[in-house]
Amino acid sequence: MYDDFQTQIIGLFRSLHGQLGAVVNQYCQPLGITWPQALILKELAEHDEISISELARRLGFTNSNVSAICKRLEKGGFLTRTRDVSDQRTVRVALTHYAKKTADTIREDEQNLCLLSGASEEDKRIIIDGFSRLNRLISRNMSKLPPAEELLPAQWIQKNSRGPSSGPRCTIDQ
Repeated sequence: MYDDFQTQIIGLFRSLHGQLGAVVNQYCQPLGITWPQALILKELAEHDEISISELARRLGFTNSNVSAICKRLEKGGFLTRTRDVSDQRTVRVALTHYAKKTADTIREDEQNLCLLSGASEEDKRIIIDGFSRLNRLISRNMSKLPPAEELLPAQWIQKNSRGPSSGPRCTIDQ
């Protein structure tokens, strides 16, 4: 029964991710940006200036991914990247005037989407409650997960050459 429940949840998330991704991409493409770029622009629209690491933490992305995405956004004229004067290791990002207009467009498009129209107040409450419960359950169980070495076949696990602090990475041996 549990495997069926987990399979259903994963299937529903895949379906939702695909549907939402298609809708978001439909709105992002004319702006010349990707969904992750739109998420970064939206987050930056709420802050005057923020560090790459804080932005990554807020979005649940890695610092390196956010840094790479921000470099592309900088090339596109959407943001500026500057070194923090008090700590040269820290890169801070801020929206350009052009990007603020783009972020406003994204916000307006989000408000105009009718994906959830027709949901009653009771439906909304049940959906929010269900997602909240699922989030708490997953969060509580994350620390109980065994290391990848215990779950995956040994031939799929390759130790990262950068040392133990970087942890294992999964690769499929050819």
